[in-house]
Amino acid sequence: MNPLQQPTLVAYYDARMPVVEQAATRLQALDRAEAEVALAHVAEHVRDLAHALPADRFDMIAVSVVDDLYKTISNAAAWSEEADLYIGAVFGSFLGVAADRGRHLQYVIDNLYEDLTRPLHIFPYVFTAAGLVYACPQHSAAHLAKVDGGSVGETPAVEGLAFWIAEGRYLAREVVFAAAAAGRHFVYLDANLEEGGLEPVLELSAAPGVVSVFRNEAPTDGSNVSVRIG
Repeated sequence: MNPLQQPTLVAYYDARMPVVEQAATRLQALDRAEAEVALAHVAEHVRDLAHALPADRFDMIAVSVVDDLYKTISNAAAWSEEADLYIGAVFGSFLGVAADRGRHLQYVIDNLYEDLTRPLHIFPYVFTAAGLVYACPQHSAAHLAKVDGGSVGETPAVEGLAFWIAEGRYLAREVVFAAAAAGRHFVYLDANLEEGGLEPVLELSAAPGVVSVFRNEAPTDGSNVSVRIG
């Protein structure tokens, strides 16, 4: 029996349960060939469950998929390569079906981060594994600082990026503009929002086929998001 198998689609990603952490632990107990088989079966099962969803339910399930991914990676105590592999099999497979159905997820986040460890070093890899283009002004600014030889450290404080943040915000917006034009799913996270800074990104949600999710509450159980479906 597949140690990653779940009975329902929600059971594969529910952020109220340590689903991803448990799956990562089970994957670590398998050899490489066994892990590949288990992940392939999960991916196929998720795709089948997603294809079976009626149109009037699919979009709201898609909202919960991307939002639960963010909640999971925001609250996990640790991360691993196996967690990324599971995320690719589950979240990546679901979002692949979303694209096949002409639905494009745009997840926009306004959450303050004094510690940029997750926005700089965890979120880029996890969201990419899930099939979302990741854009973050602070991530872009940190890259610019390194290119310029700025002594901001591996994980700078938000205020340490002040010199580069305007260009970083411009570059992050360009990333999501290109993603939207290509019909790709994306997440845009601003970890220290300036007034009016999200309007150009949120305007992208007016395009047909877009499922737009906006979060400005902390990613905790019971918190709310705003949803716009095109």
